[in-house]
Amino acid sequence: MGRNEQLRAMVDVSGRGLEIGPSHAPVFPKREGFRVETVDYAPAAELRRKYSELGVEIEAIEEVDYISDGRPLHEVVPYEHTYDYIFSSHAIEHVTDFVAYIRSCERLLKPGGVIAFAVPDKRYTFDACQPLTTTGRVLEAFARGQSRHSPAAVFDFIANSIDLDGQGVWTKTSTGQIKFRHGPADGKPPFDQAVQPEGAYQDVHAWIFTPNSFRLIISDLRELGLIEVDEAYMAEMGALEFHVALRAGAPGHGMSRLALSQFALYDQVTCGAQMLAASFPMMSDIHGLLLGTKSLAHENEKPDGQRLKRMNSVVARAALDKARRYINKAIKPRVA
Repeated sequence: MGRNEQLRAMVDVSGRGLEIGPSHAPVFPKREGFRVETVDYAPAAELRRKYSELGVEIEAIEEVDYISDGRPLHEVVPYEHTYDYIFSSHAIEHVTDFVAYIRSCERLLKPGGVIAFAVPDKRYTFDACQPLTTTGRVLEAFARGQSRHSPAAVFDFIANSIDLDGQGVWTKTSTGQIKFRHGPADGKPPFDQAVQPEGAYQDVHAWIFTPNSFRLIISDLRELGLIEVDEAYMAEMGALEFHVALRAGAPGHGMSRLALSQFALYDQVTCGAQMLAASFPMMSDIHGLLLGTKSLAHENEKPDGQRLKRMNSVVARAALDKARRYINKAIKPRVA
């Protein structure tokens, strides 16, 4: 099953849909018969002109129904309780107010409607060195009615973007050295612009997620009574993105907040091990253990699952201790 088929499987494709930011790569193209309307930041003619100058194929760009202009989505698209699904691909990380966006979608959906996303997974993109978004950050943006990205988000997006082995996206088994794309000096002018109330709008990845950190935020917002939707579907791709569908009345993930936090930490540990593997050899082994590609089991031994799990746990702890000593030695200040 291809990517578009996987994404379409999250919704009722026979229903009426709204696709946010399809640009030059719609997942639900009108020309294929989908009953969909679109929201984008510019009319089709402007999109075609922009992407042709960038050398991107423009044949898939379709007419835009609604132009996003900074207002809440439910004001840009003034038809409440109308859509069976709302879909966006690599757009949620760009919205200025995460909570307000979800709430706008809820207003536009019919009862039982689905909000579906393809979301960048920070572990496998240039956002890997960015800290994860917390519930507190999205609550702050909502409380302030944020319509522009914070200066901090603008600076961090530029100064902390990286490549792994020269690439901006990768998979969970990729290896190579990491390198910053820019430095602090590159981030300061956009930061200064973002500080000014009338400064130019800066479009950045303001919200940074792994699958489990996203789950945690959605759970927190539900518990706080700020949103009604819950997780109906989640799939990790082991690369660029994860897929998630939210629906009011959905069963959710069934995990405690502590468990979600622990899994989010685990996501971070696997990310860190992958980023450090080329510079610290022990991290390569740890990364393999975390992915389950390395274990203590020999080819002629077949221990039961629990025993193998315990064995690998012991090995992981020993490897982490050894790695800690290795790193401490490597970064220990040298006396002249």
